[in-house]
Amino acid sequence: MGQNPDKKPAGEVSANGDGTAHIEDGAVLVDFDQLPRWAQQNPYIRSGYRPITHCLTGCLSSLTYWHNESGNIFSHLLPILPLLYLIGRSVLVLAGQIATYSNPRREDVVAFSAFFVGGLACMSLSATYHTLMCHSDSVMQKCKQLDYGGITCLIWGSFMPTIYYLFTCEAYHMRLYLITMSSIAAGMIIFFLSPLAQKSWTVPFRAPMFVAFAASALTPLWTGFQMYGWEHLNDMIGLKWVLLQGAIYLLGVSFFLTEMPERAFPGKFDFLASSHQLFHTAVVLAASVQFYGLLKAYEFQHAHLQVAICPMLDLWKSEALFAI
Repeated sequence: MGQNPDKKPAGEVSANGDGTAHIEDGAVLVDFDQLPRWAQQNPYIRSGYRPITHCLTGCLSSLTYWHNESGNIFSHLLPILPLLYLIGRSVLVLAGQIATYSNPRREDVVAFSAFFVGGLACMSLSATYHTLMCHSDSVMQKCKQLDYGGITCLIWGSFMPTIYYLFTCEAYHMRLYLITMSSIAAGMIIFFLSPLAQKSWTVPFRAPMFVAFAASALTPLWTGFQMYGWEHLNDMIGLKWVLLQGAIYLLGVSFFLTEMPERAFPGKFDFLASSHQLFHTAVVLAASVQFYGLLKAYEFQHAHLQVAICPMLDLWKSEALFAI
């Protein structure tokens, strides 16, 4: 039986003349130099790229094979499942449908829910961006804006429960910092979703904006230190876990900004352990560390509720005042 000369072999790519490609069958990967200029983001990742598809199903089908974005996708796609479970459980606890041994207050559930929702927004929007970035220039840019919004939500969600447990008995300071951090987050999200964020001159300001927002956590921590002292902060908010979380985030950001290790060994980390994958891993690890610290803060408060926690914290404030 004769072979059809017009049929391309499985997996062959049809070049469209503008650096894009069409997948006929199977998975085809291209090199950095074969990508259109707008898709060339990291010159130290030399191979393993998906061709530009201009097709949603083509992007989604890339979830079924390994390429140089697979680590970035699945490192944030997989944590979505436990986050959905935790959010669903929080809703049921808040609605009184699930009985818990520790009888959480409504405020506890809301504080933890903010943390879970912020994490879910970050993970889901990040996974979406890395999945669809091979669609087209316009789709990639829109997804990148959403990704930035998700990062903002993660930082905001990290602040909310820490501020709540730090200022449980300080209504003024709690409202001050919750409103301030929420307002900053809302402003950043509006900016990142606006056309202004697509302007080239705004690119150098993006990373500093995230760093400045995250670093603003030092302000309520300093206020808490002045009130209670470092030793008591460790009991109240799991301070050592908060600091460890921050250190892990800084480590992840250092990978992201320096593009290490692939900068030192171009082409050697195309599929695994590239800087962005390490950054994603650090984000998940840091969020997990903070979750553990928040559980410690929750346990501390509920262990002392029977002895009236606010009078006890007032005593700690007096001790810290004389210590200073």
